[in-house]
Amino acid sequence: MGKQVGVGARWLHVAETVAAAPPDGSDVGEVIRWYRQREGLTQQDAATLLNTTQSRLSKLEKGSQALRDIVELRHVASKLGIPPERLGVLPDRSGDATPRAEAVSLDPGPVRDSQERWRGVRAELNGHRALLGDLASDLYPAEQRIAGTSVLTAEGWMPDEPVDLAAVEVQWLPESPPSDITGKALEAAGSRAALPSGKPYDRYSRALRDLARPKLFDNRHLCRPRGAPPARGSRHGRRVDGHLTLRA
Repeated sequence: MGKQVGVGARWLHVAETVAAAPPDGSDVGEVIRWYRQREGLTQQDAATLLNTTQSRLSKLEKGSQALRDIVELRHVASKLGIPPERLGVLPDRSGDATPRAEAVSLDPGPVRDSQERWRGVRAELNGHRALLGDLASDLYPAEQRIAGTSVLTAEGWMPDEPVDLAAVEVQWLPESPPSDITGKALEAAGSRAALPSGKPYDRYSRALRDLARPKLFDNRHLCRPRGAPPARGSRHGRRVDGHLTLRA
């Protein structure tokens, strides 16, 4: 495993060393390089496998070219044996990902009217989402908003002085209680289109899947804060600026 370097009429074989463990996933290029080397592939071999060029693969590994397309990320993961999570995407195991053509009504009547009205409302909301977001934030008391912005916050979340993000400890807790908001509440029924059965979709995301599927419709980890960082102070003898716990 390695690469060849031309020196005059001679060729030197330069070995590539592989770290004992893959990178943490924060750098897609490093992850791709590690798994490529683990498989004993040269960049040209891997480029052929991925149906791309050696030059582009080199740029991806160096980080000089970004790779953000979900479909291509899954393709790379599949071909090089990379767990999709290491490239920032999840394997799509959800039945919700596949549109149900039979759920779309083509016959005149209340169901088709409901679905067409849902599409129209969604298009109108999308066209004015920035303004609507600002107006919605005005419904909250000033103390629940960050001054000068439309960003909402909560009591205890605003520190007395700026905090260096590098000093905030983030703890990942994969086991977490389910969210109280499921999208199935009776109050949300009016925002969900009708199914052929006459009943409303049980979730907005499922109506979105069938009636107005966007280009990117993917299941991903959702991080939500479960506790506010405390005020600046000391803990266990060392200076800390806060502690934030995230749950999946």
